[in-house]
Amino acid sequence: MKFKDTKYGDLTGQHYMGSILVNGLGLTSLEGAPREVSGSFNCSDNNLTSLEYGPDYVSGYYNATGNKNLTSLKGCATTIKGAFWCDKSSIKQSDVLNEIITNAIRAERYMVDKVIFNWNSSLKDDIDRHKNLKTQVKSKGFRSMLGLDK
Repeated sequence: MKFKDTKYGDLTGQHYMGSILVNGLGLTSLEGAPREVSGSFNCSDNNLTSLEYGPDYVSGYYNATGNKNLTSLKGCATTIKGAFWCDKSSIKQSDVLNEIITNAIRAERYMVDKVIFNWNSSLKDDIDRHKNLKTQVKSKGFRSMLGLDK
């Protein structure tokens, strides 16, 4: 089932006023989702393998938790004014920060595999530059990158 097959219909390229709740519907694709959401976007607990075709901008939270077949954050909104949640996916914990930086996902805070971290200037710099993160994650580990192993 695609997003455009939900009660929202095909909103491709549009700005949607309000929150969108398409959690637990068995979605396999976000094809037909709006470009912008003035509210929150909840696509949790579906069968998504990617976030492609999803919104580019979300003014609230973006919840992609529980998509166990999700292997990449490619296509995720690049601006999220609230939190970005992505627990219980197939993305390895050690690759999550790299995925966030590679795909330039900017959120107020992130919740990934029960780890919560906030937007900060060093993360912003890494996202802006896309520089040396994969090497850092491999050498230091994910928890170390977040300063959680001290």
